[in-house]
Amino acid sequence: GIIGLKREYESELNKIREIKADFEVKLKELIGSQEKVKSQIASIDILNEEQSRKIKLLEIKEKVSSWYQQKGYQRALEYIAIGLEMAKDDIELLRFRAFSLLKLRNYAEAIEAHKKVLTIEPTNQGIIRNLAEFYLLVGQIDNYNNIVKDKSGKNNKRLLS
Repeated sequence: GIIGLKREYESELNKIREIKADFEVKLKELIGSQEKVKSQIASIDILNEEQSRKIKLLEIKEKVSSWYQQKGYQRALEYIAIGLEMAKDDIELLRFRAFSLLKLRNYAEAIEAHKKVLTIEPTNQGIIRNLAEFYLLVGQIDNYNNIVKDKSGKNNKRLLS
């Protein structure tokens, strides 16, 4: 009896140990899978946030364009400000800002806006010509002459000072 019971007990104990070892292996696999899924979810969330931001920026650009076409330049500038908070160097918004300020005859700010565009696109001839015209309008003949001397835009560091 007792020896038989002891053998039976040891046999059952070994089975339980094997089941426990299998369980621990499967638990580690499950935890690994969970971590992988969490990582994938986090990357999907980041991607969704980025896409959402891009969609919002596109909507803002559409509103800016609409207001600009309707000659609602002040309203366009409000949307531009929101858009530039999201993407401070967005060239399209910066151009709209420069041209809206021009339409509102706010030449001092239009000059600064055009300079900002030139820091990103230093050879943009349209912006360079507009900036030259603004300098003439506000009587900054030296700055105008500097632009005329360097029409290629290679030396626009002088323009931005």
